[in-house]
Amino acid sequence: MEFFTMPPRTWFMRQLQRMWFLRPSMAIMVFRMIEERPTHAITVRVSYLEIYNESLFDLLSTLPYVGPSVTPMTIVENPQGVFIKGLSVHLTSQEEDAFSLLFEGETNRIIASHTMNKNSSRSHCIFTIYLEAHSRTLSEEKYITSKINLVDLAGSERLGKSGSEGQVLKEATYINKSLSFLEQAIIALGDQKRDHIPFRQCKLTHALKDSLGGNCNMVLVTNIYGEAAQLEETLSSLRFASRMKLVTTEPAINEKYDAERMVKNLEKELALLKQELAIHDSLTNRTFVTYDPMDEIQIAEINSQVRRYLEGTLDEIDIISLRQIKEVFNQFRVVLSQQEQEVESTLRRKYTLIDRNDFAAISAIQKAGLVDVDGHLVGEPEGQNFGLGVAPFSTKPGKKAKSKKTFKEPLRPDTPPSKPVAFEEFKNEQGSEINRIFKENKSILNERRKRASETTQHINAIKREIDVTKAALNFQKSLWEKQGKYENKGLMIIDEEEFLLILKLKDLKKQYRSEYQDLRDLRAEIQYCQHLVDQCRHRLLMGATVGKNLTSGTMSPLSSLRTCRWH
Repeated sequence: MEFFTMPPRTWFMRQLQRMWFLRPSMAIMVFRMIEERPTHAITVRVSYLEIYNESLFDLLSTLPYVGPSVTPMTIVENPQGVFIKGLSVHLTSQEEDAFSLLFEGETNRIIASHTMNKNSSRSHCIFTIYLEAHSRTLSEEKYITSKINLVDLAGSERLGKSGSEGQVLKEATYINKSLSFLEQAIIALGDQKRDHIPFRQCKLTHALKDSLGGNCNMVLVTNIYGEAAQLEETLSSLRFASRMKLVTTEPAINEKYDAERMVKNLEKELALLKQELAIHDSLTNRTFVTYDPMDEIQIAEINSQVRRYLEGTLDEIDIISLRQIKEVFNQFRVVLSQQEQEVESTLRRKYTLIDRNDFAAISAIQKAGLVDVDGHLVGEPEGQNFGLGVAPFSTKPGKKAKSKKTFKEPLRPDTPPSKPVAFEEFKNEQGSEINRIFKENKSILNERRKRASETTQHINAIKREIDVTKAALNFQKSLWEKQGKYENKGLMIIDEEEFLLILKLKDLKKQYRSEYQDLRDLRAEIQYCQHLVDQCRHRLLMGATVGKNLTSGTMSPLSSLRTCRWH
Protein backbone atom coordinates (compact mmCIF):
# COMPACT_ATOMS: atom_id res chain seq x y z
CA MET A 1 0.00 0.00 0.00
CA GLU A 2 1.34 3.42 -0.94
CA PHE A 3 0.11 6.81 0.25
CA PHE A 4 1.32 9.71 -1.80
CA THR A 5 2.96 12.28 0.47
CA MET A 6 1.87 15.61 -0.91
CA PRO A 7 0.25 18.66 0.68
CA PRO A 8 -3.44 17.88 -0.14
CA ARG A 9 -4.05 15.34 2.65
CA THR A 10 -2.39 17.37 5.38
CA TRP A 11 -3.98 20.47 3.84
CA PHE A 12 -7.40 18.92 4.46
CA MET A 13 -6.70 18.50 8.18
CA ARG A 14 -5.17 21.94 8.52
CA GLN A 15 -8.09 23.56 6.72
CA LEU A 16 -10.24 22.46 9.69
CA GLN A 17 -8.50 25.26 11.59
CA ARG A 18 -9.66 27.90 9.09
CA MET A 19 -13.06 26.49 8.04
CA TRP A 20 -15.09 28.93 10.10
CA PHE A 21 -17.51 29.24 7.16
CA LEU A 22 -17.00 25.87 5.41
CA ARG A 23 -18.69 22.52 6.07
CA PRO A 24 -18.30 19.89 7.33
CA SER A 25 -16.05 21.32 9.99
CA MET A 26 -16.17 18.85 12.87
CA ALA A 27 -15.95 21.43 15.63
CA ILE A 28 -18.65 23.65 14.13
CA MET A 29 -20.86 20.64 13.48
CA VAL A 30 -20.46 19.30 17.02
CA PHE A 31 -21.27 22.55 18.77
CA ARG A 32 -24.17 23.24 16.40
CA MET A 33 -25.65 19.85 17.31
CA ILE A 34 -25.23 20.73 20.98
CA GLU A 35 -27.24 23.92 20.47
CA GLU A 36 -30.00 21.90 18.80
CA ARG A 37 -30.36 19.64 21.87
CA PRO A 38 -31.32 21.88 24.81
CA THR A 39 -32.76 18.90 26.71
CA HIS A 40 -29.28 17.45 27.21
CA ALA A 41 -26.18 18.71 28.99
CA ILE A 42 -23.37 17.74 26.62
CA THR A 43 -19.72 17.83 27.69
CA VAL A 44 -16.99 18.14 25.03
CA ARG A 45 -13.36 17.19 25.59
CA VAL A 46 -10.50 16.93 23.09
CA SER A 47 -7.06 15.33 22.92
CA TYR A 48 -4.29 15.33 20.32
CA LEU A 49 -2.02 12.28 19.96
CA GLU A 50 1.08 11.89 17.80
CA ILE A 51 2.59 8.51 16.87
CA TYR A 52 6.21 9.10 15.86
CA ASN A 53 8.58 6.16 15.23
CA GLU A 54 6.25 3.81 17.19
CA SER A 55 6.30 6.16 20.20
CA LEU A 56 3.35 8.07 21.65
CA PHE A 57 3.51 11.83 22.22
CA ASP A 58 0.95 14.32 23.57
CA LEU A 59 0.83 17.31 21.22
CA LEU A 60 -1.01 19.35 23.89
CA SER A 61 1.54 18.74 26.64
CA THR A 62 3.07 22.19 26.02
CA LEU A 63 0.06 23.97 27.46
CA PRO A 64 0.91 25.77 30.73
CA TYR A 65 -1.74 23.98 32.82
CA VAL A 66 -0.68 20.48 31.68
CA GLY A 67 1.75 18.95 34.14
CA PRO A 68 4.74 16.85 33.08
CA SER A 69 4.03 13.17 32.43
CA VAL A 70 5.62 10.92 35.06
CA THR A 71 5.22 7.65 33.14
CA PRO A 72 5.34 7.05 29.37
CA MET A 73 2.00 6.85 27.59
CA THR A 74 0.59 3.40 26.88
CA ILE A 75 -2.41 2.03 25.02
CA VAL A 76 -4.87 0.34 27.39
CA GLU A 77 -8.01 -1.67 26.68
CA ASN A 78 -11.01 -2.13 28.96
CA PRO A 79 -14.64 -3.19 28.42
CA GLN A 80 -15.48 0.39 27.40
CA GLY A 81 -12.88 0.42 24.59
CA VAL A 82 -9.34 1.64 23.91
CA PHE A 83 -7.81 4.69 25.58
CA ILE A 84 -4.33 6.19 25.91
CA LYS A 85 -3.06 6.17 29.47
CA GLY A 86 -1.20 9.41 30.20
CA LEU A 87 -2.76 11.42 27.34
CA SER A 88 -4.14 14.79 28.47
CA VAL A 89 -7.83 15.43 27.75
CA HIS A 90 -9.02 19.06 27.69
CA LEU A 91 -12.50 20.39 28.40
CA THR A 92 -13.90 22.77 25.75
CA SER A 93 -17.07 24.82 25.99
CA GLN A 94 -17.06 26.43 22.53
CA GLU A 95 -15.68 25.80 19.06
CA GLU A 96 -13.02 28.51 19.41
CA ASP A 97 -11.45 26.51 22.24
CA ALA A 98 -11.37 23.39 20.07
CA PHE A 99 -9.65 25.22 17.21
CA SER A 100 -7.14 26.78 19.59
CA LEU A 101 -6.17 23.32 20.79
CA LEU A 102 -5.90 22.14 17.19
CA PHE A 103 -3.59 25.11 16.43
CA GLU A 104 -1.46 24.27 19.48
CA GLY A 105 -1.08 20.65 18.45
CA GLU A 106 -0.20 21.51 14.84
CA THR A 107 2.68 23.71 15.97
CA ASN A 108 4.16 20.75 17.89
CA ARG A 109 4.00 18.23 15.03
CA ILE A 110 7.19 16.82 13.56
CA ILE A 111 7.75 17.65 9.89
CA ALA A 112 10.69 17.31 7.51
CA SER A 113 11.48 17.97 3.86
CA HIS A 114 12.57 15.74 1.01
CA THR A 115 12.64 15.97 -2.77
CA MET A 116 8.85 15.47 -3.11
CA ASN A 117 7.52 17.53 -0.20
CA LYS A 118 9.07 20.42 1.69
CA ASN A 119 6.67 20.02 4.65
CA SER A 120 6.26 16.27 4.91
CA SER A 121 4.48 14.90 7.99
CA ARG A 122 6.76 12.45 9.79
CA SER A 123 4.15 11.07 12.15
CA HIS A 124 0.53 9.94 12.40
CA CYS A 125 -1.76 12.24 14.37
CA ILE A 126 -5.16 11.58 15.96
CA PHE A 127 -7.31 14.53 17.05
CA THR A 128 -10.09 13.09 19.23
CA ILE A 129 -13.35 14.75 20.31
CA TYR A 130 -15.04 13.08 23.31
CA LEU A 131 -18.77 13.67 23.85
CA GLU A 132 -20.84 12.87 26.92
CA ALA A 133 -24.57 13.66 26.85
CA HIS A 134 -26.57 13.70 30.10
CA SER A 135 -30.29 14.33 30.26
CA ARG A 136 -31.27 17.50 32.11
CA THR A 137 -34.00 15.46 33.77
CA LEU A 138 -32.53 14.54 37.15
CA SER A 139 -34.35 11.20 37.29
CA GLU A 140 -32.77 9.97 34.05
CA GLU A 141 -29.81 7.77 34.96
CA LYS A 142 -28.73 6.85 31.42
CA TYR A 143 -26.24 8.93 29.49
CA ILE A 144 -24.61 8.56 26.07
CA THR A 145 -20.91 8.66 25.23
CA SER A 146 -19.29 9.08 21.83
CA LYS A 147 -15.86 9.63 20.35
CA ILE A 148 -14.78 11.22 17.06
CA ASN A 149 -11.29 10.43 15.78
CA LEU A 150 -9.87 12.75 13.10
CA VAL A 151 -6.83 10.86 11.82
CA ASP A 152 -4.07 12.39 9.70
CA LEU A 153 -1.92 9.54 8.34
CA ALA A 154 1.62 10.21 7.24
CA GLY A 155 2.00 9.12 3.63
CA SER A 156 4.13 6.13 2.72
CA GLU A 157 7.14 6.94 0.60
CA ARG A 158 9.03 5.26 -2.19
CA LEU A 159 12.56 5.76 -0.94
CA GLY A 160 13.88 5.83 -4.49
CA LYS A 161 11.74 8.84 -5.34
CA SER A 162 11.94 10.74 -2.06
CA GLY A 163 15.73 10.38 -1.71
CA SER A 164 15.43 10.17 2.09
CA GLU A 165 18.60 9.77 4.13
CA GLY A 166 19.60 9.57 7.78
CA GLN A 167 16.84 10.40 10.26
CA VAL A 168 14.31 11.02 7.49
CA LEU A 169 15.03 7.52 6.14
CA LYS A 170 14.46 6.01 9.59
CA GLU A 171 11.18 7.91 9.92
CA ALA A 172 10.06 6.73 6.48
CA THR A 173 10.78 3.11 7.48
CA TYR A 174 8.55 3.41 10.56
CA ILE A 175 5.82 5.12 8.52
CA ASN A 176 5.81 2.45 5.79
CA LYS A 177 5.83 -0.33 8.39
CA SER A 178 2.86 1.05 10.34
CA LEU A 179 0.86 1.69 7.15
CA SER A 180 1.57 -1.87 6.04
CA PHE A 181 0.19 -3.16 9.34
CA LEU A 182 -2.84 -0.88 8.89
CA GLU A 183 -3.48 -2.43 5.49
CA GLN A 184 -3.26 -5.94 6.99
CA ALA A 185 -5.83 -4.99 9.63
CA ILE A 186 -8.15 -3.54 6.95
CA ILE A 187 -7.84 -6.72 4.84
CA ALA A 188 -8.61 -8.87 7.89
CA LEU A 189 -11.65 -6.73 8.75
CA GLY A 190 -12.95 -7.09 5.20
CA ASP A 191 -12.65 -10.91 5.35
CA GLN A 192 -15.78 -12.25 7.05
CA LYS A 193 -14.08 -15.62 7.71
CA ARG A 194 -11.26 -14.16 9.78
CA ASP A 195 -11.59 -14.73 13.53
CA HIS A 196 -8.51 -12.78 14.59
CA ILE A 197 -7.84 -9.16 13.64
CA PRO A 198 -4.16 -8.11 14.12
CA PHE A 199 -4.77 -4.80 15.90
CA ARG A 200 -1.75 -5.12 18.22
CA GLN A 201 0.89 -5.23 15.50
CA CYS A 202 1.66 -1.52 15.83
CA LYS A 203 0.64 1.50 17.88
CA LEU A 204 -1.41 2.99 15.02
CA THR A 205 -3.78 0.03 14.54
CA HIS A 206 -4.03 -0.53 18.29
CA ALA A 207 -4.98 3.09 18.98
CA LEU A 208 -7.55 3.04 16.13
CA LYS A 209 -9.14 -0.26 17.13
CA ASP A 210 -12.41 1.47 18.06
CA SER A 211 -12.48 3.31 14.71
CA LEU A 212 -11.64 0.47 12.29
CA GLY A 213 -14.72 -1.68 12.65
CA GLY A 214 -17.52 -2.77 14.91
CA ASN A 215 -19.44 -0.12 16.81
CA CYS A 216 -18.50 2.94 14.75
CA ASN A 217 -19.10 4.98 11.61
CA MET A 218 -16.01 5.34 9.44
CA VAL A 219 -15.21 7.84 6.67
CA LEU A 220 -12.03 7.75 4.56
CA VAL A 221 -10.82 10.85 2.70
CA THR A 222 -8.25 9.94 0.02
CA ASN A 223 -6.29 12.83 -1.51
CA ILE A 224 -4.80 12.19 -4.95
CA TYR A 225 -3.08 14.06 -7.77
CA GLY A 226 -4.63 13.87 -11.22
CA GLU A 227 -1.28 13.89 -13.02
CA ALA A 228 0.25 11.15 -15.14
CA ALA A 229 3.56 11.38 -13.29
CA GLN A 230 1.84 10.41 -10.02
CA LEU A 231 -0.36 7.69 -11.51
CA GLU A 232 1.25 4.80 -9.60
CA GLU A 233 0.78 6.43 -6.19
CA THR A 234 -2.76 7.49 -7.09
CA LEU A 235 -3.75 3.92 -8.01
CA SER A 236 -2.21 2.64 -4.79
CA SER A 237 -4.28 5.05 -2.69
CA LEU A 238 -7.45 4.15 -4.60
CA ARG A 239 -6.81 0.43 -4.08
CA PHE A 240 -6.56 1.04 -0.35
CA ALA A 241 -9.85 2.96 -0.45
CA SER A 242 -11.51 0.04 -2.27
CA ARG A 243 -10.32 -2.35 0.44
CA MET A 244 -11.68 -0.01 3.08
CA LYS A 245 -15.12 -0.23 1.44
CA LEU A 246 -15.23 -3.97 2.26
CA VAL A 247 -15.14 -3.27 6.00
CA THR A 248 -18.61 -3.58 7.56
CA THR A 249 -19.56 -1.78 10.74
CA GLU A 250 -22.51 -2.02 13.12
CA PRO A 251 -22.79 1.33 14.93
CA ALA A 252 -24.83 1.37 18.12
CA ILE A 253 -25.59 3.89 20.84
CA ASN A 254 -23.12 3.74 23.74
CA GLU A 255 -25.36 3.97 26.78
CA LYS A 256 -23.96 4.12 30.30
CA TYR A 257 -25.48 4.61 33.72
CA ASP A 258 -24.76 7.38 36.18
CA ALA A 259 -24.07 5.59 39.47
CA GLU A 260 -25.07 8.54 41.66
CA ARG A 261 -28.39 9.05 39.89
CA MET A 262 -29.04 5.30 39.90
CA VAL A 263 -28.57 5.12 43.68
CA LYS A 264 -30.96 8.03 44.21
CA ASN A 265 -33.58 6.43 41.95
CA LEU A 266 -33.28 3.11 43.76
CA GLU A 267 -33.65 4.83 47.13
CA LYS A 268 -36.82 6.55 45.91
CA GLU A 269 -38.19 3.29 44.55
CA LEU A 270 -37.42 1.51 47.83
CA ALA A 271 -39.21 4.18 49.85
CA LEU A 272 -42.22 3.96 47.52
CA LEU A 273 -42.38 0.17 47.84
CA LYS A 274 -42.25 0.44 51.63
CA GLN A 275 -45.17 2.86 51.55
CA GLU A 276 -47.19 0.55 49.31
CA LEU A 277 -46.41 -2.39 51.60
CA ALA A 278 -47.49 -0.40 54.65
CA ILE A 279 -50.81 0.44 52.94
CA HIS A 280 -51.33 -3.22 52.07
CA ASP A 281 -50.64 -4.29 55.68
CA SER A 282 -53.06 -1.70 57.05
CA LEU A 283 -55.81 -2.95 54.71
CA THR A 284 -55.25 -6.55 55.88
CA ASN A 285 -55.00 -5.67 59.59
CA ARG A 286 -51.26 -6.42 59.70
CA THR A 287 -50.14 -3.10 61.12
CA PHE A 288 -47.96 -4.87 63.72
CA VAL A 289 -45.62 -6.19 61.00
CA THR A 290 -42.30 -4.39 60.55
CA TYR A 291 -39.80 -4.86 57.74
CA ASP A 292 -36.78 -3.24 59.34
CA PRO A 293 -33.74 -5.34 60.38
CA MET A 294 -34.45 -7.32 63.54
CA ASP A 295 -32.98 -6.26 66.86
CA GLU A 296 -31.61 -8.53 69.58
CA ILE A 297 -34.95 -8.77 71.41
CA GLN A 298 -36.79 -10.01 68.29
CA ILE A 299 -34.02 -12.52 67.53
CA ALA A 300 -34.17 -13.85 71.11
CA GLU A 301 -37.96 -14.24 70.79
CA ILE A 302 -37.57 -16.25 67.58
CA ASN A 303 -34.93 -18.43 69.27
CA SER A 304 -37.37 -19.13 72.11
CA GLN A 305 -40.12 -20.07 69.62
CA VAL A 306 -37.78 -22.47 67.82
CA ARG A 307 -36.79 -24.18 71.09
CA ARG A 308 -40.43 -24.55 72.17
CA TYR A 309 -41.29 -25.92 68.73
CA LEU A 310 -38.53 -28.55 68.99
CA GLU A 311 -39.63 -29.47 72.53
CA GLY A 312 -43.22 -29.90 71.36
CA THR A 313 -44.76 -27.17 73.50
CA LEU A 314 -45.43 -25.00 70.42
CA ASP A 315 -47.45 -26.46 67.55
CA GLU A 316 -46.47 -23.97 64.84
CA ILE A 317 -44.54 -20.75 64.25
CA ASP A 318 -46.54 -17.94 62.68
CA ILE A 319 -45.12 -16.59 59.41
CA ILE A 320 -45.03 -12.81 59.40
CA SER A 321 -42.47 -11.69 56.83
CA LEU A 322 -39.67 -13.00 54.64
CA ARG A 323 -37.06 -11.54 56.98
CA GLN A 324 -38.68 -13.43 59.87
CA ILE A 325 -38.64 -16.71 57.90
CA LYS A 326 -34.92 -16.36 57.20
CA GLU A 327 -34.23 -15.65 60.87
CA VAL A 328 -36.26 -18.73 61.90
CA PHE A 329 -34.08 -20.96 59.72
CA ASN A 330 -30.99 -19.27 61.09
CA GLN A 331 -32.09 -19.95 64.68
CA PHE A 332 -32.81 -23.59 63.80
CA ARG A 333 -29.15 -23.83 62.77
CA VAL A 334 -28.02 -22.13 66.00
CA VAL A 335 -30.11 -24.41 68.24
CA LEU A 336 -28.95 -27.54 66.40
CA SER A 337 -25.31 -26.53 66.80
CA GLN A 338 -25.79 -25.87 70.52
CA GLN A 339 -27.47 -29.25 71.03
CA GLU A 340 -24.63 -31.04 69.25
CA GLN A 341 -22.12 -29.35 71.53
CA GLU A 342 -24.15 -30.27 74.62
CA VAL A 343 -24.39 -33.93 73.57
CA GLU A 344 -20.66 -34.09 72.87
CA SER A 345 -19.87 -32.50 76.23
CA THR A 346 -22.18 -34.98 78.03
CA LEU A 347 -20.56 -37.97 76.32
CA ARG A 348 -17.10 -36.74 77.22
CA ARG A 349 -18.10 -36.40 80.89
CA LYS A 350 -19.75 -39.82 80.93
CA TYR A 351 -17.20 -41.88 78.99
CA THR A 352 -13.45 -42.31 78.99
CA LEU A 353 -11.97 -42.18 75.50
CA ILE A 354 -9.28 -44.70 74.55
CA ASP A 355 -7.31 -44.78 71.32
CA ARG A 356 -8.27 -47.70 69.06
CA ASN A 357 -4.59 -48.26 68.25
CA ASP A 358 -3.65 -48.60 71.93
CA PHE A 359 -3.83 -52.39 71.97
CA ALA A 360 -2.29 -52.68 75.46
CA ALA A 361 -5.18 -50.66 76.94
CA ILE A 362 -7.70 -52.67 74.92
CA SER A 363 -6.21 -55.95 76.17
CA ALA A 364 -6.35 -54.72 79.78
CA ILE A 365 -10.03 -53.76 79.40
CA GLN A 366 -10.82 -57.16 77.89
CA LYS A 367 -9.13 -58.92 80.79
CA ALA A 368 -11.11 -56.74 83.21
CA GLY A 369 -14.35 -57.98 81.63
CA LEU A 370 -15.60 -54.54 80.56
CA VAL A 371 -17.42 -55.97 77.54
CA ASP A 372 -21.08 -56.57 76.75
CA VAL A 373 -22.76 -59.88 76.01
CA ASP A 374 -21.69 -59.72 72.36
CA GLY A 375 -18.05 -59.25 73.25
CA HIS A 376 -17.95 -55.53 72.29
CA LEU A 377 -16.65 -52.79 74.53
CA VAL A 378 -19.24 -50.74 76.40
CA GLY A 379 -19.78 -47.21 75.01
CA GLU A 380 -20.26 -45.61 71.64
CA PRO A 381 -17.34 -45.23 69.24
CA GLU A 382 -16.33 -41.71 68.31
CA GLY A 383 -13.86 -40.99 65.47
CA GLN A 384 -10.82 -43.21 65.90
CA ASN A 385 -11.56 -43.87 69.60
CA PHE A 386 -14.21 -45.78 71.50
CA GLY A 387 -16.05 -44.94 74.69
CA LEU A 388 -15.79 -46.78 77.98
CA GLY A 389 -19.00 -46.82 80.03
CA VAL A 390 -18.91 -45.98 83.72
CA ALA A 391 -21.84 -47.15 85.84
CA PRO A 392 -23.40 -44.70 88.35
CA PHE A 393 -22.48 -45.12 92.03
CA SER A 394 -26.12 -45.88 92.96
CA THR A 395 -26.07 -49.09 90.93
CA LYS A 396 -23.34 -50.69 93.04
CA PRO A 397 -24.40 -54.30 93.82
CA GLY A 398 -24.89 -55.52 97.38
CA LYS A 399 -22.63 -58.48 96.94
CA LYS A 400 -19.35 -58.54 95.22
CA ALA A 401 -19.97 -60.08 91.85
CA LYS A 402 -17.66 -62.70 90.57
CA SER A 403 -15.45 -61.53 87.80
CA LYS A 404 -16.38 -62.77 84.40
CA LYS A 405 -13.92 -64.20 81.99
CA THR A 406 -13.31 -62.25 78.90
CA PHE A 407 -14.31 -65.12 76.63
CA LYS A 408 -16.53 -68.03 77.47
CA GLU A 409 -14.86 -71.32 76.64
CA PRO A 410 -17.21 -73.30 74.43
CA LEU A 411 -17.97 -76.88 75.22
CA ARG A 412 -15.75 -79.27 73.39
CA PRO A 413 -17.86 -81.18 70.86
CA ASP A 414 -17.49 -84.86 70.24
CA THR A 415 -16.29 -84.20 66.69
CA PRO A 416 -14.26 -81.14 65.58
CA PRO A 417 -16.22 -78.52 63.56
CA SER A 418 -15.63 -78.04 59.87
CA LYS A 419 -13.13 -75.46 58.66
CA PRO A 420 -15.77 -72.86 57.61
CA VAL A 421 -17.56 -73.20 60.96
CA ALA A 422 -14.30 -72.98 62.87
CA PHE A 423 -13.29 -69.90 60.87
CA GLU A 424 -16.58 -68.12 61.64
CA GLU A 425 -16.33 -69.04 65.34
CA PHE A 426 -12.80 -67.69 65.49
CA LYS A 427 -13.80 -64.41 63.82
CA ASN A 428 -16.67 -63.88 66.27
CA GLU A 429 -14.78 -64.89 69.41
CA GLN A 430 -11.02 -64.98 69.80
CA GLY A 431 -10.26 -63.28 66.49
CA SER A 432 -12.89 -60.54 66.73
CA GLU A 433 -10.29 -57.79 67.15
CA ILE A 434 -8.22 -59.13 64.25
CA ASN A 435 -11.38 -59.30 62.12
CA ARG A 436 -12.24 -55.72 63.04
CA ILE A 437 -8.78 -54.47 62.04
CA PHE A 438 -9.02 -56.52 58.82
CA LYS A 439 -12.37 -54.95 57.86
CA GLU A 440 -11.17 -51.45 58.71
CA ASN A 441 -7.99 -51.85 56.64
CA LYS A 442 -9.95 -53.32 53.75
CA SER A 443 -12.39 -50.38 53.82
CA ILE A 444 -9.50 -47.90 53.80
CA LEU A 445 -7.86 -49.82 50.93
CA ASN A 446 -11.04 -49.64 48.83
CA GLU A 447 -11.38 -45.93 49.55
CA ARG A 448 -7.76 -45.29 48.46
CA ARG A 449 -8.30 -47.31 45.27
CA LYS A 450 -11.42 -45.28 44.47
CA ARG A 451 -9.55 -42.01 45.00
CA ALA A 452 -6.68 -43.25 42.84
CA SER A 453 -9.12 -44.11 40.05
CA GLU A 454 -10.74 -40.66 40.24
CA THR A 455 -7.33 -38.97 40.29
CA THR A 456 -6.25 -40.98 37.24
CA GLN A 457 -9.36 -39.91 35.33
CA HIS A 458 -8.72 -36.28 36.31
CA ILE A 459 -5.08 -36.54 35.15
CA ASN A 460 -6.21 -37.97 31.81
CA ALA A 461 -8.70 -35.12 31.38
CA ILE A 462 -5.98 -32.54 32.13
CA LYS A 463 -3.64 -34.28 29.64
CA ARG A 464 -6.29 -34.08 26.93
CA GLU A 465 -6.85 -30.39 27.66
CA ILE A 466 -3.07 -29.79 27.53
CA ASP A 467 -2.94 -31.43 24.09
CA VAL A 468 -5.83 -29.28 22.83
CA THR A 469 -4.21 -26.09 24.18
CA LYS A 470 -0.85 -27.00 22.60
CA ALA A 471 -2.54 -27.59 19.26
CA ALA A 472 -4.30 -24.21 19.45
CA LEU A 473 -1.03 -22.50 20.41
CA ASN A 474 0.86 -24.15 17.53
CA PHE A 475 -1.90 -23.14 15.13
CA GLN A 476 -1.70 -19.55 16.38
CA LYS A 477 2.08 -19.54 15.93
CA SER A 478 1.77 -20.94 12.41
CA LEU A 479 -0.57 -18.07 11.48
CA TRP A 480 1.96 -15.55 12.77
CA GLU A 481 4.75 -17.23 10.80
CA LYS A 482 2.71 -17.23 7.59
CA GLN A 483 1.94 -13.52 7.97
CA GLY A 484 5.58 -12.76 8.80
CA LYS A 485 4.72 -10.75 11.89
CA TYR A 486 8.06 -10.27 13.62
CA GLU A 487 9.75 -7.33 15.26
CA ASN A 488 12.92 -5.79 13.84
CA LYS A 489 15.08 -8.03 16.02
CA GLY A 490 13.40 -11.17 14.69
CA LEU A 491 11.33 -11.78 17.81
CA MET A 492 7.79 -13.09 17.56
CA ILE A 493 5.06 -10.63 18.48
CA ILE A 494 2.63 -12.27 20.93
CA ASP A 495 -0.95 -11.07 20.76
CA GLU A 496 -3.52 -11.26 23.55
CA GLU A 497 -5.06 -14.56 22.40
CA GLU A 498 -1.68 -16.31 22.23
CA PHE A 499 -0.69 -14.88 25.62
CA LEU A 500 -3.87 -16.27 27.22
CA LEU A 501 -3.15 -19.70 25.66
CA ILE A 502 0.37 -19.66 27.13
CA LEU A 503 -0.99 -18.82 30.61
CA LYS A 504 -3.62 -21.55 30.32
CA LEU A 505 -1.00 -24.13 29.28
CA LYS A 506 1.19 -23.13 32.22
CA ASP A 507 -1.71 -23.57 34.69
CA LEU A 508 -2.65 -26.95 33.17
CA LYS A 509 0.91 -28.23 33.51
CA LYS A 510 0.97 -27.08 37.14
CA GLN A 511 -2.30 -28.95 37.82
CA TYR A 512 -0.93 -32.03 36.04
CA ARG A 513 2.18 -32.13 38.23
CA SER A 514 0.16 -31.64 41.41
CA GLU A 515 -2.36 -34.37 40.51
CA TYR A 516 0.44 -36.75 39.47
CA GLN A 517 2.18 -36.25 42.82
CA ASP A 518 -1.12 -37.01 44.60
CA LEU A 519 -1.46 -40.18 42.52
CA ARG A 520 2.03 -41.31 43.50
CA ASP A 521 1.20 -40.76 47.18
CA LEU A 522 -2.05 -42.70 46.79
CA ARG A 523 -0.24 -45.60 45.16
CA ALA A 524 2.19 -45.74 48.08
CA GLU A 525 -0.75 -45.75 50.51
CA ILE A 526 -2.49 -48.48 48.52
CA GLN A 527 0.63 -50.64 48.61
CA TYR A 528 0.96 -50.17 52.37
CA CYS A 529 -2.76 -50.88 53.01
CA GLN A 530 -2.61 -53.97 50.79
CA HIS A 531 0.28 -55.26 52.91
CA LEU A 532 -1.72 -54.73 56.13
CA VAL A 533 -4.82 -56.40 54.65
CA ASP A 534 -2.76 -59.44 53.61
CA GLN A 535 -1.21 -59.57 57.08
CA CYS A 536 -4.63 -59.51 58.78
CA ARG A 537 -5.99 -62.15 56.39
CA HIS A 538 -3.01 -64.37 57.17
CA ARG A 539 -3.56 -63.94 60.92
CA LEU A 540 -7.23 -64.84 60.59
CA LEU A 541 -6.42 -68.01 58.64
CA MET A 542 -3.73 -68.99 61.12
CA GLY A 543 -6.02 -68.30 64.06
CA ALA A 544 -8.76 -70.48 62.64
CA THR A 545 -6.23 -73.29 62.21
CA VAL A 546 -4.51 -72.94 65.56
CA GLY A 547 -7.75 -72.29 67.46
CA LYS A 548 -7.31 -72.11 71.15
CA ASN A 549 -3.53 -71.96 70.87
CA LEU A 550 -3.91 -68.29 69.96
CA THR A 551 -2.75 -67.21 73.39
CA SER A 552 -0.19 -69.94 73.88
CA GLY A 553 2.56 -68.34 71.83
CA THR A 554 1.95 -69.98 68.46
CA MET A 555 0.96 -66.63 66.91
CA SER A 556 2.54 -63.21 67.00
CA PRO A 557 1.00 -60.77 69.51
CA LEU A 558 -2.06 -58.70 68.54
CA SER A 559 -0.13 -55.44 68.90
CA SER A 560 1.82 -56.29 65.74
CA LEU A 561 -1.29 -55.55 63.64
CA ARG A 562 -1.82 -51.94 62.51
CA THR A 563 -4.53 -49.82 60.98
CA CYS A 564 -3.51 -47.88 57.88
CA ARG A 565 -4.19 -44.28 58.90
CA TRP A 566 -2.76 -41.00 57.60
CA HIS A 567 -3.01 -37.78 59.53
